[in-house]
Amino acid sequence: MTNNKLIYLARRAGNVSRDDWPRTWKSHAVFASQFAVAESRIEWMRYCNRIDSPQIGGARVG
Repeated sequence: MTNNKLIYLARRAGNVSRDDWPRTWKSHAVFASQFAVAESRIEWMRYCNRIDSPQIGGARVG
């Protein structure tokens, strides 16, 4: 089994509220980890801050 570190960036779907998003994101990771194609398991995960208005060089992204 490989030891990988992954960064997962996601955009919240419009039908998922801002308050529900952290729980939805975590449940998706747990669900996806059960499939053998991943060939690894999630030993721990961390949910990071949300960016409400992402910008690069002062220009809005998204």
